[in-house]
Amino acid sequence: MKKALLFVGIGALVIASGWYFLQREPAEEPEQQVAASQQPVTKKAEPVQPGASAGPENEVLFVCDDNKTITAVFTRDIVGITLSDGRQFELRESVSASGAKYEDTSRGLVFWGEGDTAFFEEKSVRTHSNCTVSS
Repeated sequence: MKKALLFVGIGALVIASGWYFLQREPAEEPEQQVAASQQPVTKKAEPVQPGASAGPENEVLFVCDDNKTITAVFTRDIVGITLSDGRQFELRESVSASGAKYEDTSRGLVFWGEGDTAFFEEKSVRTHSNCTVSS
């Protein structure tokens, strides 16, 4: 009888501890905790050169003619474009004589930037022109 009670008690303990561990949220990995504490401080974005690493410091707002804007998020060889009308595009870096050129040839999209200026074309029509980095 004592052995049976002992087994029942141990079984109850095992079930209770299993339930406890299932209810807990998993702890973050130590590497994730360190990475979160080392997030870059938000600062005014500067235009970046092709090949830059991804990160919030690579987001640039361009103000263009006709009160249009382009928000460009630069990564290693891709730029994510959000136009002021809400449309979004992802363009790959391509060869250019100067500046940084990104395009999607299948849809006829081109984003070109040099220094603090840029423009955006759709099917050879410049829809966002005379764009400069917002101050």
